[in-house]
Amino acid sequence: MEEKNDEVRKKQKRLSTALIVISLIMAAVMVLILELGRNFMIGMPFITKDEVWNSILVPDIAQAEIDQNIWYTKVMAGKTFFSIISLVLALLLVSRFINVCIQIGRDNSFSMENVKNFKLMQWFSFGLSAVYIAKILWFVRKCLYYGYSRAAFLLGSAYGVIFVGAFLFAIACATLSQLVHNAYEVKSENDLTV
Repeated sequence: MEEKNDEVRKKQKRLSTALIVISLIMAAVMVLILELGRNFMIGMPFITKDEVWNSILVPDIAQAEIDQNIWYTKVMAGKTFFSIISLVLALLLVSRFINVCIQIGRDNSFSMENVKNFKLMQWFSFGLSAVYIAKILWFVRKCLYYGYSRAAFLLGSAYGVIFVGAFLFAIACATLSQLVHNAYEVKSENDLTV
């Protein structure tokens, strides 16, 4: 019996370690996505040129030529602020996921600690989706104000996809939180009857 428990603990420890590695990879991917987003915005004057725009098979939207000075000083103002908030929320999400992995490694999967972690992940995800709604409103409005409708279309589409992803992840975390809470209650009842 003791040998079987040691084997189970080893498997749980390996699983926990693998999940922690996965979460660190997720953090690196989030940082990479933020950096790609920054480069996407920097490259917007090139992407929206008529020659490039017509070659990438997107709707033909008329647009004024992007003035690089206006783009970098007025339209992109606030980009760093939004990026820092997004990064902090993403890293907080990953840290909570690491805590869930640690609890799994301790054979404490169905615990109030994990319920709390999933609830926090839910709120961080809702926060991230709110940041992307704010980014849509902020940057798309600026693009449209300066007549950069193609840039508004691209930024609105990209930020919209991220918003939907963050929102769906928040709903998944809320569901998992409730599931873990229910399992914890069943486990507690079973421990009391034994």
